[in-house]
Amino acid sequence: MLQWEKQRVALKIEVPNSLQLYVDQMRKDLLGWPGFNYQNWQNAAQFCADNKINLDEALVWAEKAINEPFRNAAQGRKDFATLKTKAAVLRGDGTRRGG
Repeated sequence: MLQWEKQRVALKIEVPNSLQLYVDQMRKDLLGWPGFNYQNWQNAAQFCADNKINLDEALVWAEKAINEPFRNAAQGRKDFATLKTKAAVLRGDGTRRGG
């Protein structure tokens, strides 16, 4: 709502493909400093699972959060949170099996 004195005008602002834009930005971010932390890979995968978008790449990100050494700075973690994220990604596409 935009208001000026006694006048009000309703505005609707939409961003087409906002989820895809966010995924594209996460992909870029993971190539930089945020890519050194398994939690950022997990968060990116969880976002995709929550929004049922980019599930193939999200599975790769979830696997990295669990297993990868991150540029020798940190190790991935196999714990409840990372495994839950991987399960959410796998559940996001009803055609997936295993894991």
